[in-house]
Amino acid sequence: TQYVVDPPNHTAGCELLLAKVGADVKRELIPGSLDVADLLSSAKEVFGFSFVKPTPIVNMMALRKDRNQFTAAEDNLVLRGVNLYGEKQWLLIADRFLPDRSVNLIAQRYSKLSIMLFRAHGISIKADGSLEVPPKYESVDKIDPRQLAKLKRVDPPAILNVHRWSIEEDLMLLKAVPIMGNMWAELSGKLMPHRDRGHLRKRYQVLERRVKATVSRAEKEANKP
Repeated sequence: TQYVVDPPNHTAGCELLLAKVGADVKRELIPGSLDVADLLSSAKEVFGFSFVKPTPIVNMMALRKDRNQFTAAEDNLVLRGVNLYGEKQWLLIADRFLPDRSVNLIAQRYSKLSIMLFRAHGISIKADGSLEVPPKYESVDKIDPRQLAKLKRVDPPAILNVHRWSIEEDLMLLKAVPIMGNMWAELSGKLMPHRDRGHLRKRYQVLERRVKATVSRAEKEANKP
């Protein structure tokens, strides 16, 4: 009778069994082969900006106890749900994609993901959550044409309505306002002709409040004893 040698960990045990049966499996698909940090969208968001791999045991244990932490796969499902059904459809997104997560957690996670995406695309967000102060122009001719040339027109979302905005629209709006100021009609004509100037102004105000509230909430959570 042949016995499997007692492996030092679960990953080694899986590799041993797979090799025994001649299975050709990518190592990163074997349970336990990836560092815990690779399962997160941003390990520094969870463990702090000084974090470096491999993940220490103390961080692994803390992550196991934190039931509110989303994995990168769950983050993708949150973004996919918003892309399909729109913002505020949290109950539908939870039902279709994340049945083990509460609607409040999904909504808060989307807000955090939005901040991460904004910063990754060069949007200036201050420590208190404030956005860059828009310039005040008296004429369209005052807008820097070199900066304006960097902005590209955005396609409308698949299902267009007043309350349904894509992440691409939000990113372009946050990039455009520091360059074009509050010239909403000009912004609409050049970048988002499917949105009127009133909707652009209101959406920017929503994003301003949301960014500030999300940063403030994250700071309070980080300062909890």
